[in-house]
Amino acid sequence: MLATGRANVPRCLNVQVYQPDTAREEAERPALVLIGDSIGYWAPSRYILYIDDSAEPAMVRGMASFLQSEYGINPQNSTRVRMKKSSSTRMRRLEIPGILSYDITATDQVTVSDEVRHYLYSWLRHPMQWTTKSVTYKAPSGQVEYKGTNSLVAGFEVAAGSADTSRSKHGPQLEACGRPSLRAVAK
Repeated sequence: MLATGRANVPRCLNVQVYQPDTAREEAERPALVLIGDSIGYWAPSRYILYIDDSAEPAMVRGMASFLQSEYGINPQNSTRVRMKKSSSTRMRRLEIPGILSYDITATDQVTVSDEVRHYLYSWLRHPMQWTTKSVTYKAPSGQVEYKGTNSLVAGFEVAAGSADTSRSKHGPQLEACGRPSLRAVAK
């Protein structure tokens, strides 16, 4: 997406996966998936928030508040769904059956390129540039597929009170991946 608020492709899809750091194993952590879609070279504006059916209401409220305060995004629709997740140090996979198949992988050179670094939020910590292996999304307006694009994996903190803060006085640790992608790890 260009700094003008316009996309450089006729259909722009933005997928962001967030996972709070909990005592659970990574693949068992609840996730929230924010998907923005647009048609006609516009930046994504039609957002849908998919909420893992195992996510606690306090965490969902905190993340909704974060999305509103940091991005100015208030998802028009949200729905609880069953998600299948798997991950390792070099890959992330998430599936919402019948809706989304999401697969990203680490590259050999994970340092963020200068071309991408210019567009990152200053509050991101330890950003790494990954690659989208494949994404398929069955949007209300039709199916979208892409692969080979940049994905970012980075960390950030959520302020205390924004979500369940049982594990950190600064707020929960978050993990998120997507295009752009964020892997949040609070310090």
